[in-house]
Amino acid sequence: MLSRNGAGPNARPASWPAVNWRRELFRLWIVGTTLFVLAIAFISYNEIRSQFTTSSKKTFVVELQDGRTFHIRAPDMQTATAVVKKLPEGLVPDKPLLSEADVGLAPKPWATLATWAGIAFGIPLVVLILGSSLVWAFSGFAAKRP
Repeated sequence: MLSRNGAGPNARPASWPAVNWRRELFRLWIVGTTLFVLAIAFISYNEIRSQFTTSSKKTFVVELQDGRTFHIRAPDMQTATAVVKKLPEGLVPDKPLLSEADVGLAPKPWATLATWAGIAFGIPLVVLILGSSLVWAFSGFAAKRP
């Protein structure tokens, strides 16, 4: 059925403004980016938290009365001493104990945080650049007119 102006029943009234696709796609990108950043934060939280708490432990040298010396990673000296006192009495390590830093396994929490932040913000930025270039290409490489 046609209306008076000759348009169909789904015709848009003349008073409605034209849809600005660039603005709508940008709004969609903002919502998608927010959800993506929240998902990355949810996925990476436990790893980053564990590395920050592990790096807060220090290596303490505990010497027993019989002259044995142990290098223990603990949050404080009292905890390190308590751990050494619970070791069996005849325990003599057959090789020197290396700390995690000596082997290269020491946690690097700031590097991990930077990696996850790069993923969380880098991927949406690439999507924005690709999307805006596609919109520009499909518009016929025309400059935005006022």
